[in-house]
Amino acid sequence: KPQVFLGEASLMPHEYVHSWNGKFRRPAKLWQPNFQTPEHTRMLWVYEGLTNYWGEVLSARSGLFTPAQYRAMLAFTAAGQDHRPGREWRPLIDTTVGEPMGGFGVDYGNWRRGDDYYDEGVLIWLGVDVKIRELTHDQRSLDDFAKRFYGMDNGSYVTRTYTFDDLVNALNVVAPYDWASYFHKLLDRTSDHAPLAGLTNSGWKLVYSSTPNPYEEARGVIHHFTRTLFSVGFTTNDKGVIGDVLWNSPAFKAGLAPGMQLVSVNGVKFSPKVFLHAIAGITKPGQGKLVFVASGSGITGTYTFDYSGGLRYAHLQRTEGTPDYLGQIIAPVK
Repeated sequence: KPQVFLGEASLMPHEYVHSWNGKFRRPAKLWQPNFQTPEHTRMLWVYEGLTNYWGEVLSARSGLFTPAQYRAMLAFTAAGQDHRPGREWRPLIDTTVGEPMGGFGVDYGNWRRGDDYYDEGVLIWLGVDVKIRELTHDQRSLDDFAKRFYGMDNGSYVTRTYTFDDLVNALNVVAPYDWASYFHKLLDRTSDHAPLAGLTNSGWKLVYSSTPNPYEEARGVIHHFTRTLFSVGFTTNDKGVIGDVLWNSPAFKAGLAPGMQLVSVNGVKFSPKVFLHAIAGITKPGQGKLVFVASGSGITGTYTFDYSGGLRYAHLQRTEGTPDYLGQIIAPVK
């Protein structure tokens, strides 16, 4: 199916990038001389986060993504990270430290946070790329950092390790800036919102509309789920079993929880189509309520809550009168 390809298009480029970001150049404490030495995972925001960023950029540059598809994917990523209320108590760096203990559980993942260093890493490194372009007046980019940081010992199979300071120093050669403080602010502090400055400064902004996001649709086809986290606040599979529930969302406040199974929506037997149609029909206050019958742990109950926002899907909208750095970033390199 075309949706399957769209939903997984960046996987191969991601693993390709790992050949030089992770395998050749590797954070010093993620390299072990033997199986008795434990890994220290604080730099996964580079090992995986930067790899995720490059994997998606290369997907667009190579034509695996069209520019519109790349923007749909980035909008989905940005909105997903912006709907992670767990960032109010858990900084990103803690998600890297917790990885050896199993990463994360499924239930309430938006509150607990898990391997957020993948997707949030995309936003952080987009911000770095845009900042370099701004600082150097379009003369340099993250490409120049990559050439300097990874372009050494051609043909060697010997891993070259690095530290946080090595990373900062290499960035400073490309574009002098207080990169250490830049990263510490994003990694070590809690916040109400995802780090969207790079996206905003790239010439685009995150918006929501009732028009489905094609990348989100593709992911739904692959994993057989219907996602309404940005509206009523939960996901379900094709059989109505609830996956994640967004903390403090309308669904959360009504009492719906992961593992419950929807039986009906506004008196009609559950199906993904019925579910989405019910939400889409309530776009103004006073148009009605959503009434779900759901079962869980042998108990069936009715869950009613007010919601008037309709369906909400994430998209990127061009900010007129600003440089289109995002377009430059994903343009093929000649």
